[in-house]
Amino acid sequence: RVLFRSRILLIKMRERKNCVVCGKESFGEIFTLKEMPVYMGVNKGFDEYFSDMTFLECSECKNVQIKEIIEPEKIYVGNHNLSVVGPTWENHYIEFINLLDNFVKDLVVIEIGDPSFKISSKLSKDTKSWIIVELNPNENLTPPENTTIVKDYFDENFKIDEEVDLIIHSHFLEHSVNIIKDLNTSFKLIKDGGKLIFSVPNLEYILQNGYSPNNVLHFEHTYFYTEELLKDLLLNCGFKTILTKKYKNHSIFFVCEKIEISKKEISNNSYSDIFIKNLNTFKCNLQEINSFITSNIETNIFLYGAHISSQFLINIGLKTENIIYILDNSKDKQGYNLYGTKMMVKSPDILLDYETPIVIV
Repeated sequence: RVLFRSRILLIKMRERKNCVVCGKESFGEIFTLKEMPVYMGVNKGFDEYFSDMTFLECSECKNVQIKEIIEPEKIYVGNHNLSVVGPTWENHYIEFINLLDNFVKDLVVIEIGDPSFKISSKLSKDTKSWIIVELNPNENLTPPENTTIVKDYFDENFKIDEEVDLIIHSHFLEHSVNIIKDLNTSFKLIKDGGKLIFSVPNLEYILQNGYSPNNVLHFEHTYFYTEELLKDLLLNCGFKTILTKKYKNHSIFFVCEKIEISKKEISNNSYSDIFIKNLNTFKCNLQEINSFITSNIETNIFLYGAHISSQFLINIGLKTENIIYILDNSKDKQGYNLYGTKMMVKSPDILLDYETPIVIV
């Protein structure tokens, strides 16, 4: 069967000219994934777009980043983060909310990027006001007490009349196309002595432990960082990190205070060799998987994950002719096709209906 749909290549897209960390204009190409789907979720009636995904390394500071910058309306055409699925994410929000609970009382809070009020539903009642900046809020939910929705994209053009005590976000900063500009915007919005508190994925752990390049960077996460690099960037934008806390190997929580801007030299290591190594490891593993699929035509085979992980495997050559369904725990994704493919998403519960099923994870 034809797996990827007839391709509609992006017409509107721009290429990164300047390094997101140091601002220099000198890049070297590491590798390219050809014609990747631009949206990492299921298709609920969207037009489908594809683009090359080029991994670059800055020749000056060695930061790894993605060349193609896709317009937000394409990569966030739907929302794949409406529901919290699984104990890892559930406990992440419990721990992050417990941390925030020490800081939000009677304050004016801006939260960036929460479509379904996972945090505000627990904390907004104790604040003076809670403002959520979200491009795709869940229209089926009623905002919690003291909460206002601003349907917008947070960038250097964002403005608000209120004096802000605290800006928070969970797994937003890694989505920033230009972290320096977004931190500068936060600095302008937050009053003196105010705070910036956020959670980000632990990208260094993901990369160092052999996950695929697309588990680290893609069209939404377009630059690589470590905990130490983030601390340096924050300081250069006027935020002193007063606390960091690791949540398992999943996320890092940052508590930062607005101070006077003080510039320091950014130090960074090269990670391009690890990206290449991980890519080659996955390609080698895929040869074994494809060999198994080809020699077990009568076996019931499934692929787990209606997300970038499956799109990546398909892109680098996963044989899909004998794969029955994609499986995903999110009820919001079940019954739809994975974006860019003709593969239907089902609940893992259907495995009970099959004899000796095989699942590719």
